[in-house]
Amino acid sequence: MSNGSTFKYAFNKEVSEKLKFTNNAFNWEVSYKPAQFNNDTSSFAAKHASKYDTATGNVENTESFKYGAPQVGPIRPWITVSQDTICYL
Repeated sequence: MSNGSTFKYAFNKEVSEKLKFTNNAFNWEVSYKPAQFNNDTSSFAAKHASKYDTATGNVENTESFKYGAPQVGPIRPWITVSQDTICYL
């Protein structure tokens, strides 16, 4: 079990940030959901997540983008693109 603290902050309705400190790692996430692309016809979101492992010194990064096409009845098709990278220090 690891103890930690989490700080969340929303700059506005489009950008939010989360910072988490534990005994084993530091995590940082930033999310972006632009209002002009999030409506009844489409949806878009981008997210960056980083994790620093204090034991090994490795840094893991994830970039992801989601796009929701216009709804067809109750269904909205989604496309998600994600890239993971690990930096060994």
